[in-house]
Amino acid sequence: MDIVILTSICFFAFLVLLLASLLRTLARRSGDGFLDPSDWASTFAPAKYEPLRRLFDETDFKLVTALPQGAKLVSRFRANRIRICRGYVDGLAQDFSWASNVIKVLMIRSDIDRPDLAAILLRQRLVFTLALIFLEYRLVLYRFGLNGLNMSVFIEPFERLRTELRSLALAAQPISAVAAS
Repeated sequence: MDIVILTSICFFAFLVLLLASLLRTLARRSGDGFLDPSDWASTFAPAKYEPLRRLFDETDFKLVTALPQGAKLVSRFRANRIRICRGYVDGLAQDFSWASNVIKVLMIRSDIDRPDLAAILLRQRLVFTLALIFLEYRLVLYRFGLNGLNMSVFIEPFERLRTELRSLALAAQPISAVAAS
């Protein structure tokens, strides 16, 4: 019986140390540099996703079909476009998650209570997730010959989240920092 109690105490102490270590690591990562809007320029550059808007343009498809071997190239062309799209979408999803997390941190640290922002964040997450599901459905249809994907519908929730993040970050900055810029 004593061995069971001693083992339980050791296991509990190990879990407490593990949790303390994890919390210390998280505290270091969420320092003030994490909330520096000047660091967000590369993450939230709209130009980064502009090629995604043009990826399924009908002009490129017509050009491929007009080639002498166009019928043979169409399947490979579509597969490459889908692969490129998924690469962009993975990056967009990571950026969206990062932006959501930054907004959550800013909401926690803010002196002003913004319950409306939590609702906006939840709604944008839902819209973004539904857009991901819809995109996968449309990519399957595209693979089998249906053209006309509109990527703007997919990018818009991210742009709205980006706008909210910038306005919240400016509101969270000290007045002296805003006046200096």
